[in-house]
This record gives sequence, C-alpha cells and structure tokens, in this order.
Amino acid sequence: MKKLTVFFYYFSDSRFSDILENFGVSNKGRRKEIINQLLESESFQENLLLDFLYKAELQNFCKAVDIPTTGNKKRIWGRIMQFLESIDSNSITIRNSSDMLKVNALNIAHRFEDYWSYDKNEESALKALKNKHPELTLNDCKEAFSYALTAYKEAIGIVESNTESYSIAFSEKQEIKREIKPFEKKFLEKYNKLDEQDCWIFDQIYFWYILK
Repeated sequence: MKKLTVFFYYFSDSRFSDILENFGVSNKGRRKEIINQLLESESFQENLLLDFLYKAELQNFCKAVDIPTTGNKKRIWGRIMQFLESIDSNSITIRNSSDMLKVNALNIAHRFEDYWSYDKNEESALKALKNKHPELTLNDCKEAFSYALTAYKEAIGIVESNTESYSIAFSEKQEIKREIKPFEKKFLEKYNKLDEQDCWIFDQIYFWYILK
C-alpha cells in the first residue's frame, strides 16, 4: 500500500483534493503526511480509488513512467501496481499530471498545425485534449492548448530561421544527438511552462519542414 505514495504524487493539487474529498480525508498539511492519512483511513479502499479515477488518468500515468497503456481499467491498474512494486520510491522521479497535460497539448498542437488534424478546428482539438484529461475542466484544457499552440507556432518560425542548425547527424539507431541551442534556451525562458524535454518539437518541426 505504501507504494501508492509515488502514485499520489503524480496528481495535481486540485485533483488530489478531489480524491481526498471522495474518501473524506482533510487536505490540510504536507502532501506526504496527507497521503499517509489517506492510506490509513478506514474509508480508503483500492477498488474504490480505481472506480473514482478515469481510465485516461491511469493511461497518462502509464505514459509518464513509460509502461503500456492498453487494456481496461483493471488491467491498467494491475500494470501500475506491478510498476510501483518494482521501483525504489526514494530514487525515482515521475512526470506529474501537469507535465502530461503539457505533453499531450503539445502533441495535439503539433498534429493540428502540421498535419491539419481535427479538421483544423480548434474546438475539435480542444475536445481531443479534454478526452485525454477528463478530470480537468474545459477551461483548464483550453488554457493548456492555447499555450501549447502559441508556443508551437513560434517554434515553427524559429526552425525556419535556423534550418542549418538542425542539419544534425543520426546514430545507427536513428536517435538524435543534440544539445539545447541558444535560441531554444531563449524560447524556453519565454515559455517557462516548458522545459528541455519539450525541445522534441523543434526536431519534429524540422523533419516536417524538410518533408514539405
């Protein structure tokens, strides 16, 4: 049961509060202490937690830790528990739900802008993001998508102005060997909700640029 501590750190403050409210546990105090109170609460049951959570939430957690996302909720939950049992909770860092919202928003912005997906309709793209994060409000998803799309469009201009810098070599496994470029660092300073892990968008834009 203690392994669930890592799982609960994944959630945003607002979503974690929803979980606590569902089990009648106070949200006052530090996250670690509150998690212990939740796990020790007579009202807490693992099967009730599974019923409360959305399948998409479980799948996003799986993406955050790089394990398969297929199957029904029960199967996904079993896979998550196996993962939690296999790790050292003191040495692992997991991308949280806010990170996964950002990743999903960037992916949708990429498909929206480069592939004209969702019929190039922002409402359809927003709906796709909401489907991935049913626990969030529509306004939260709208804000995340708008931020990601604005950043992605600016990244396109950066790549188009620096195409020679993106003529980089590949290893035999086709993995990109790169360092963060000075103009990318400036971009990250401006869009400070993003981090170096999100610089895949520059390479993705470059590949699309040369394919065109």
